[in-house]
Amino acid sequence: KHVVVTPRGEEGTTPQGTSKSFLPPGIDPAILTLTVEGAYPAMAIFFNKLETYPRLVSITDVTMKTGEYPTVSADFTLTRYTTPMAVSP
Repeated sequence: KHVVVTPRGEEGTTPQGTSKSFLPPGIDPAILTLTVEGAYPAMAIFFNKLETYPRLVSITDVTMKTGEYPTVSADFTLTRYTTPMAVSP
């Protein structure tokens, strides 16, 4: 009933060969490469939650693989767009 999320690398920022110039000032991408594994219904719920996530995220480079029934896995890059946190005095 659950999915397992495994990072496939270190969290990064602007990917090589791209430019942050398309982003407004103060917005930074936080890029994660992930592998998610679980039963298909749980995967559908997981991706639906990402779709309705209250913060801006993008998913690219998605590769789905079937495993031993009913397990499937997905490798993908998740980019969260962040702003500096305000610190209260």
